Amino acid sequence: THSLMRVCVLVVALLVCAVCVTDALRIMSYNIRSGSDINNAYNITCTGEQVRQLRASLVGLQEVDQLTARHAGDDQPAILSRVSGLPHVAYGRMRDFEGGGYGVAVLSAFPILEQRVFHYAPPGGKPTTPAQCAVPVSNDFCQGVVAVRVQPDEFGGRDLWFATTHLGLGGGQFNETVQLVEMVRSLSVDGSVPVVVTGDFNSVPSDADIAEV
Repeated sequence: THSLMRVCVLVVALLVCAVCVTDALRIMSYNIRSGSDINNAYNITCTGEQVRQLRASLVGLQEVDQLTARHAGDDQPAILSRVSGLPHVAYGRMRDFEGGGYGVAVLSAFPILEQRVFHYAPPGGKPTTPAQCAVPVSNDFCQGVVAVRVQPDEFGGRDLWFATTHLGLGGGQFNETVQLVEMVRSLSVDGSVPVVVTGDFNSVPSDADIAEV
């Protein structure tokens, strides 16, 4: 079916969606292209239905609009939460865009106990802000991470950090990945809390940034 064709086995630049299933917990990463399908037809409800069908408990989403003019002010994180049946949402706004925001999001079946948003910084610079990223330029480091702390039922009440990111294009992936690794370390300083990172890395497994992770 069309939805199954969009399920892949690895989260890399040219793949749309990935699902990881263990005996305990099902997680998912999905670049939703702002709710547009491969034919550039917009249908955010259909996107949410695809998430629902895959029955993941934690979902990392990239290229998510919120209240933008190009999609008639749709609150995509809220719509996706409602349609997918995953009631808890965290949004990381990376850019101001057309009156709203553009960024990454997490959908969760479990209550979100803590949420953190990180923004990447250009070499030698400070982390970017959504306002300064309103006009996209090449290799602008206007991406980042949203991370949530949850306690999945399958973990017996123990903490888990779940994060998603979207690395940029234009050669900055390795620099952003170095920052990503530091962000992950900051979530579990002593290593006692597991951290799961999903995302669209705009890379292939042989690239240096993947090796850095």
